Amino acid sequence: MPSERIFWILWIVVTAWLLACAFLVTGEYPDGYQTIVNSRYLFSDSPAYYLHRGPLAAIALWPVEVFVNLFDVRPLDVTPYHLYSAALHSIYLLGCWWALRNTGASPLARILAFAAAILTVVFYAYAPYLSHDILPGLLFLLMIYIANRWLSAGSPMDAALLVIIGAAVVLIKQTYALFWIAIVAYGAMALLFRWDDARVSWKKFGLLLSFAAISGALTWLSYAWVSAGEWGHIAWYRRPWELAVGVSEVFSKNAHMVFLTDLYLRNLHNSGIVAMLLVLPGIIVALRGTNARLRMIAIWWVIAALAVQFVTFKEVRYLLFLAPLTAVLVVPVIEWSIRQRLMLIAVVLVLAVDQVRGLSVAAG
Repeated sequence: MPSERIFWILWIVVTAWLLACAFLVTGEYPDGYQTIVNSRYLFSDSPAYYLHRGPLAAIALWPVEVFVNLFDVRPLDVTPYHLYSAALHSIYLLGCWWALRNTGASPLARILAFAAAILTVVFYAYAPYLSHDILPGLLFLLMIYIANRWLSAGSPMDAALLVIIGAAVVLIKQTYALFWIAIVAYGAMALLFRWDDARVSWKKFGLLLSFAAISGALTWLSYAWVSAGEWGHIAWYRRPWELAVGVSEVFSKNAHMVFLTDLYLRNLHNSGIVAMLLVLPGIIVALRGTNARLRMIAIWWVIAALAVQFVTFKEVRYLLFLAPLTAVLVVPVIEWSIRQRLMLIAVVLVLAVDQVRGLSVAAG
């Protein structure tokens, strides 16, 4: 059976599962409930607002709020929100496949990379719920593609898209400010080591910094505006800073007792056994190769993976944003494995074990 057809079968099956979960899963994680409350607040239907949650996730739920109000859905019924989440995560799967098709790899390598890095235990565990961690990963990869194109062509439209997407992801979750940190860090390294025929000049690096600053300003103003209702007594320009300080002090000195330092290391296998085994070889291949975009993905993956280690708050799902990058990085290694029969058999067997683990979570 052609690999392209296998993907569409997988997509239909997973989408059907997500839709079924919308009716079967009757609860939410705290961040999901808080996002719903925030959406109702912005819809003038709730007196409370959780300031530490990004406003864009709540704004994105407005179509659901219209539906909920129109049909007088019970306040604690999360089915409409889960249906909306199912649609978004189904689109996410399509976006990941589009990214893999853009690698130019064989269909078999793409489908194996998709199953290894995207359809993981963590995905099955959190995709049925409202999530701040799944879709932003695709936006992260999209930013890399756009940044790579901008560095080569300097299109004003690409510059505008970088600013908008860069601001949007931080308005979903403050942690995603590291997307811009990764871009600027890559630009500095490319300038210093004169990668790809020195395509990152001082002028382009300065422009990258200015794009990041504009994106940051938009984010700052947005958080200042959203927090006006709760913090009207604080000067508007200080509100985002007070918010950041408040979030960082939620657990104060007890953070190390709540969030395990080695949580991510303990749960690497839940991000895909094959993917985690092959991502480091994939990074090495990318760094030693001549594909500028793949090198960008590798460097951004490393920077982001290291950066989250220094963030106090740690949950297994917080690494989900790296999944699309991981999928693209492992493609060349899987492509090589296909030409080595024993390696291909090993990859398929381990992947089968991983999918059984994922399906056991999905069935639960």
